[in-house]
Amino acid sequence: MSTSSSQQQCKPIARQSPLLLDDLSAFWSVANGNLDVFCVPVDANGKVLAQGIHCFRLGAGEIMLGCQPAVTARKKSFALRGYPVADTQLEQGTTSFLLRRDFDVGVVASI
Repeated sequence: MSTSSSQQQCKPIARQSPLLLDDLSAFWSVANGNLDVFCVPVDANGKVLAQGIHCFRLGAGEIMLGCQPAVTARKKSFALRGYPVADTQLEQGTTSFLLRRDFDVGVVASI
């Protein structure tokens, strides 16, 4: 990815900087290191209420598409939150940029 625009910028994220993966127009690519993804409870404003449950780990070369928080029948909301492992570098871009790339999006979505 080129770093010529903010949509394709590679930015290092320290372990102390978890991020909600709730932007439907964004994706995150792990350039180096690992990103642990947790399902976390959130309030109506998207504020994280607890650490949550570990779901999976993304490694170098893998991507994560943003997804909106889910609401249960009991009106509890849950979102996905990424915790970069030390020295992890992420690249963030827009899904429109991702769709212009030459690869099978169906394979990416099934990960």
